[in-house]
Amino acid sequence: MSQILEQDMNRIVHPSAEKFFTVKIFAQRNKEQGTWPSSEATIWALRAGSPKNGFGKAFVSIGRRVLINEEKFWEAVSKLKNT
Repeated sequence: MSQILEQDMNRIVHPSAEKFFTVKIFAQRNKEQGTWPSSEATIWALRAGSPKNGFGKAFVSIGRRVLINEEKFWEAVSKLKNT
């Protein structure tokens, strides 16, 4: 029984699970936390320049929906800070 529970927990909670957010939700979360970028317009501008600014891997398009990979987004920000 415990083995079954352990397998289910591994499927449900995976430490390396990536988090994806819509632009609206990502902006709203950042605004609540007081972090940059807190506006949708800023995020869309970063996406528009993503081939040149290093944010290309942070944005994923699925049909007409654009999602932000939170981990990749903050990695790109970190790389920009270090340059």
